[in-house]
Amino acid sequence: MRTATSKIDRHGAESLRDEGSELRFPPLPEIPRARYLDASLFDAEIDKVFRRSWLAVGHVSEYKSEGSYRLLDIPFAPVVVVKGKDGKLRAFLNTCRHRAATVLKEKEGCVKTLSCQYHGWTYDLAGKLIGVTSPESFADLDFEAHSLVSLRCELWGGFVFINFDPEALPLLDWLAPLADRYASMVVPDPDKPLRIAAKMSWEVNCNWKAMAENFAESYHVEYIHSETVTKMVDASRGDYHLYPGAHGTFVNYYIPKDEIAWEGSTATVADRLPEMPGMTDPKFDAAAYSNLCFPNSFFNFLKSGHNLIQIWPHDVDHCRLDLTLFGVDWGDGPRPAEWEAICAGYEVVELEDISCMSSIQQSLRADPDRGVPFGAREALLYQMHAEIDRLVGSKNIASRLRVPDIDLLNKFIVD
Repeated sequence: MRTATSKIDRHGAESLRDEGSELRFPPLPEIPRARYLDASLFDAEIDKVFRRSWLAVGHVSEYKSEGSYRLLDIPFAPVVVVKGKDGKLRAFLNTCRHRAATVLKEKEGCVKTLSCQYHGWTYDLAGKLIGVTSPESFADLDFEAHSLVSLRCELWGGFVFINFDPEALPLLDWLAPLADRYASMVVPDPDKPLRIAAKMSWEVNCNWKAMAENFAESYHVEYIHSETVTKMVDASRGDYHLYPGAHGTFVNYYIPKDEIAWEGSTATVADRLPEMPGMTDPKFDAAAYSNLCFPNSFFNFLKSGHNLIQIWPHDVDHCRLDLTLFGVDWGDGPRPAEWEAICAGYEVVELEDISCMSSIQQSLRADPDRGVPFGAREALLYQMHAEIDRLVGSKNIASRLRVPDIDLLNKFIVD
């Protein structure tokens, strides 16, 4: 039986490594299947996890000029991010302070002011209320108290994050040490500006946690991706790193390039695309680094182009999977032909993942009282569930739904 061991990696960090030797960390207890099915737990996850965590929502390259804005497709709240006159990105609830109508309706654009579509109240690019229609009807209105509701908005390199919690830790503190270890991959390079090469999205019939788990382990790769990803990486081995806050990294090692037999592989076109900034370390020739930013974002850093995977919860049985691909800006004209092959490959792989999810959710509902066993290669999954219970508060979760031991893997966390 293949198990996992503790080792010291090249950064001096303790990690979990799948290498077929004796078990060096505790067996993982089963977690309740009902965690994927309970509506009250789902509501608590939205309130205590998603509304209090930093959520990746885009990239600075999407905001070219003053007044550029984008509406974010967040299922539980209407949010707009806009670039101010000072060049700063700000996030607001896209809700007028009068009677809660939508302020901006188009998904993206460029404006001089933000004007409510319903009654014409107007806000500047910093969210301040600057004008109301029929002002005589609002003689005592406190303009300052009726600015747009502001959300925290901070950057990790070129990536944009928001947080609904005004008391949250600063983004880089919340992401540490992951933010430090992978900083070179996200810092904008003026000589190699990044650009979004593609966006894809799928509605999925499963609980968001089941979809997120798919991207936090490589155990499934040998089977569901036997004709695709397995022809690019050796999924039977990998390094796993646990960070505070249930962030983490797992590393999949490439097979020799001359043995790659999958045309959709990014490795087969990497040499024909400009190398991504910050990817000069030889280790990126040998492995793909997938990074979980709890609760719902996965950054994969590759020499040919980064990708961001996000899972957004709709309800207890449904979620949305978003995939954004980033490459070095190719200037005017169509994107390089290599991206066509890369996009086609990603679509095939994601559809392979999604193909299991509806039946998984149905099976969980058919037999909800059993447990889900996690193996050594699924340690990141266990930590995700444990962190949910920490944030919600175990005492606020029915005993039949709780993770058995939320502190079980704490000694493996790298500070």
